[in-house]
Amino acid sequence: MCNANEPAMPVLTQSPSLQNAASLGLTKREYFAGLALQGIIANCYYQSGISRESHIKESVVLADLLIAELDKGKEEK
Repeated sequence: MCNANEPAMPVLTQSPSLQNAASLGLTKREYFAGLALQGIIANCYYQSGISRESHIKESVVLADLLIAELDKGKEEK
């Protein structure tokens, strides 16, 4: 995962006091995991008695798989 820890929505600034503003906020991995968890919770699958911890772990796995697939696409270009 070469870009998993890059900012999901970087903020570019020319202010000297905010030189590292592009690194603030959620990483791509955190953002994708949150979206995956949102989908899992919104789905009736969430009601099936599976533990919350399992849903959280699954969302991180899905985020990692998405990032790995996106990274493969970058390598092929």
